[in-house]
Amino acid sequence: MELPEKLLEDVAGSGHVKWEKIRRDKRSAARAPVGRRAMVLRKSGNLSVVIREVSATGVGLLSSVAMGIGDEFILCLPRQKKPAEPVKCRVVRRDGGGSSDGGYIIGAVFTEILSDSGDITPAQAAEAERIRRAMFSDD
Repeated sequence: MELPEKLLEDVAGSGHVKWEKIRRDKRSAARAPVGRRAMVLRKSGNLSVVIREVSATGVGLLSSVAMGIGDEFILCLPRQKKPAEPVKCRVVRRDGGGSSDGGYIIGAVFTEILSDSGDITPAQAAEAERIRRAMFSDD
């Protein structure tokens, strides 16, 4: 799945970013550097990460905690002037040594936007939490 263009621009702040295709790898979507903190909701608890880059199809994160290939989580994408957008993601890549203190570089694809608009209402936030609990229940 791909993020809608308006949401992608809001997250990346594309008015200030030049979208580039990096030709040295196999990525098909243009990426933009972000460098902002975001919350990840996982079964084992919330985690603060740094969004290194974002594209229409996925995100590159810097995390102090390892995630396994195939792990699913909810990323609260920070926006420029609106509340964060909850997006369900799946890990497709993990590399160690993302920083001098032993962090991990995580590559994830977007699988589902958990709200219908960029403005999250209390009901939408409750629905995102219900989905998170259902996803990560021990049943």
